[in-house]
Amino acid sequence: MYRMGQLEKLCFETVNKYIIEVVKDLRESFGLHTPLTDPGIQAISPSPSTFYEDRIRRMSNLVALNLKMVATDDLLRIVGLHCPNLQLIDIISKMGTMQTISTINALKLEFFVSDAGLRYLHPLKNLKRIIMRKIVGSNCGGKLVTYEGIRDLVMTLPKLEYIRYNNMGFVVAGTDSSCMVNGLFPNGLDHFNLRQLHDDHASVEHIEKMEKLCPKLTTLCLYVPPTSPGHDFRVVAENCLDRLSTSPLELGAISLRAFPCGDAFHRFCSVKGQFLKNLKMHTIVEISMKSLLLIGKHCPNLVALDFITSTTLAESPRQVFEPYQGKLFQKLEHLTVIGQNSDLSAILRICAYNALYLETLQIMNYGFIKSARSSLLRLMEHNTLEFLRSVVSYGFELQPTPPDQIPGGDPLAGKSRHYGRRTVCRNS
Repeated sequence: MYRMGQLEKLCFETVNKYIIEVVKDLRESFGLHTPLTDPGIQAISPSPSTFYEDRIRRMSNLVALNLKMVATDDLLRIVGLHCPNLQLIDIISKMGTMQTISTINALKLEFFVSDAGLRYLHPLKNLKRIIMRKIVGSNCGGKLVTYEGIRDLVMTLPKLEYIRYNNMGFVVAGTDSSCMVNGLFPNGLDHFNLRQLHDDHASVEHIEKMEKLCPKLTTLCLYVPPTSPGHDFRVVAENCLDRLSTSPLELGAISLRAFPCGDAFHRFCSVKGQFLKNLKMHTIVEISMKSLLLIGKHCPNLVALDFITSTTLAESPRQVFEPYQGKLFQKLEHLTVIGQNSDLSAILRICAYNALYLETLQIMNYGFIKSARSSLLRLMEHNTLEFLRSVVSYGFELQPTPPDQIPGGDPLAGKSRHYGRRTVCRNS
């Protein structure tokens, strides 16, 4: 058993697991020698806040700390003082219900992490990843973080690569030269070290500021809300794609939610597709086979492709895509296609025909139930799917075929289980 000072990773996920998990596994290290069978164990249990604070004070070698749902400003103060080597921390706040002496509002949540708590993390210069609540709704109370608090944290930590917060566009866009001294931010640099950003209110202005302040960005997740006041969100989305097409950023992964899959997207792929390894496209319009062909043509290094649409994934004549079958998606390992009444056979011929290293396949169809078996068997005549580990389908049937009807036996036999409209297949 290691002494606590030698621990490098520690996870406190819920207060309720204090007795069950912590005492069971680490009671000797923590000095809790009372057997778990002792009915009086609750009486010797310290309060959760005291427990976490006392133990963290003695864990100076921690590099990863999970305080999910237990973090408070006071606890972060202890972390900032005693955990100088931290590289990863989850600071999702403890939650409660807003209440006074006379009333309790069960519909309004109370949080316990504020900008003051974030400031306690400023001395942790080795921090690379911070997990926090993605977004805080308007109907919340207690202690809350602001754009300013997150911005100060980003400006101070020289090695910070990722902070999980969905409005980072506002955080970065609100940064100006007044935050700099002699041309440098408090982190000693003239830019941020961020490699990944989420922006749930994407705009050209946000992207321009990201280009300037986050030159090392490799992953970008963008969303244009359809309810943006005073703007046609389709135009905003297309302008964002056009800006990315001319941007100096060389993104390896991009997620586009509620973006049209039209000319602007095609232009982006033709210019920046060579750098992409991961593409997630959640489009608001029909996805055509033309779009898939253009992605395959301009994004030759794709390893993971997710296509999600709420409308039909349109069918196309076979002759449209046959000439490309020897060239497209040769490096693809993970494929997800979610649509309605999808032409699965055409999708697989385009996306998986040459994907010899395909490991996971997820196909979901929210229209009439279709048969996927014939499409998969036809694909396997060319691509044996030797490395396929998992197939998840919804809205498709993979009913087994009697072995005597297939020469050499059924290649999918014993690899599928059915759950209503959902089928899960796994290679052993």
